[in-house]
Amino acid sequence: MIERKAVLTLATPLHHGSEKSRIKPNTLPSGVKNNYTPHRRLPVLLKNGEVQSVGLVPAVSGNSIRHIWRESLVDVTLHTLGLKRKDLPKNVLETLVSGGGMDASDAQKNDGEEEKQEKAKSKRKAIQPSVPILVRDRETLRAAVPILSLFGCSYGNRMLSGIVNVGWAIPVLKQTEHITNIDSDIPFSDEITNFQMMTRQDPLIEETAEEQKSRQSIYYMEVVSPGIPFAHSYDINLSTPVERSAMQLAINMFKENPYLGGKSSTGHGKVHTDQWYANLEEPPSLYIEFLKENRDVLVEYINLWNKPEQIVKVMDGKEVIEFPKDISLELDRLVTEREIAVQEEIGKKIAEW
Repeated sequence: MIERKAVLTLATPLHHGSEKSRIKPNTLPSGVKNNYTPHRRLPVLLKNGEVQSVGLVPAVSGNSIRHIWRESLVDVTLHTLGLKRKDLPKNVLETLVSGGGMDASDAQKNDGEEEKQEKAKSKRKAIQPSVPILVRDRETLRAAVPILSLFGCSYGNRMLSGIVNVGWAIPVLKQTEHITNIDSDIPFSDEITNFQMMTRQDPLIEETAEEQKSRQSIYYMEVVSPGIPFAHSYDINLSTPVERSAMQLAINMFKENPYLGGKSSTGHGKVHTDQWYANLEEPPSLYIEFLKENRDVLVEYINLWNKPEQIVKVMDGKEVIEFPKDISLELDRLVTEREIAVQEEIGKKIAEW
């Protein structure tokens, strides 16, 4: 396992929204009703000398950071493959951008295709058990689409676990030194957050008026004060050079656009640091070269994800599921190449032991 750490210090107020609790925060301005959004908080053990207690500290979830890194790779990947977001089916794009979801229609479609495959297997001219449906199998997904191997996905009723574990970003405070392993003189208190008043314009057009009028709506959101540092880390399980190259590209792009949480379009959540994640050994160029060298098969493979009508065929009056032979051969090659790379990584680990 490879671990990388960073300390991300807020340059602007940070907001990472959460659901309202039953009890209103003490720091909420008087007179505010329900037009507010609290900051996401994490229960942690706070230590102050001999005194210990569990408190709720403002934090940024690993899932939200994971999404930032995942999405940063999508446009680069699509551009290199000559694809555009607007040309991809909704469920295919969502699989890449957000990891997909257990959409009912997708699950139903996959269940139907699996049922057809099971029926085909029971017949004399059935396909081989190793022949997959739709996205083929987990090994193919990992080998052909490094984004999904890194961050995982679900498609219909299938799931692929990611090999990257992204941790919570936790504030570096005096009482959290035992968690962050970083010395701090900043004490934990309610003052590290405050509620910021925001406004939005709700346009209204009266039936009798030709000109547009606007009404200003006021709401409040809890933010963490600039200057507060956050400790963060991620680690990668057994991986290939191409996957680590893609991960390094995501980290580099995060450094170019260093924002956490929400409201980044209004300048919230910008971070700076002199303790950035140490580089992985593989340069981002390796991932780009992989995409270019395998462009044709990757594009065809992604295009087949949402087209079971091109995979399910009728032969001798029987339905069988079959990927195009030329695509299957190329996908087999990618799977074999990844298997070889993984075995080499295992060999290196054994040599270290």
